[in-house]
Amino acid sequence: MLKVLMVMKDRAHPALKPFEAHDCQFYDGSEPLGQKVGKSHYNIVLLEDRLDLVPGIKEADPRAEVFLIGSKGADEVDAL
Repeated sequence: MLKVLMVMKDRAHPALKPFEAHDCQFYDGSEPLGQKVGKSHYNIVLLEDRLDLVPGIKEADPRAEVFLIGSKGADEVDAL
């Protein structure tokens, strides 16, 4: 089972469906994102339209895999 942090505006986004069987948490903004990622050791962080957050996440925990999800159907995603 993977530990997944979801930084998503749309909690019903279709890209979340494959993660339903895993330990998923939505980021609520109660603490800085880098601090939460660094202390909680997530396997995957899902970001919706927030490329600017990737460097801080990777600095907090370089082992976390970051998936960037676009909100528009035509968005292209590259490996980061």
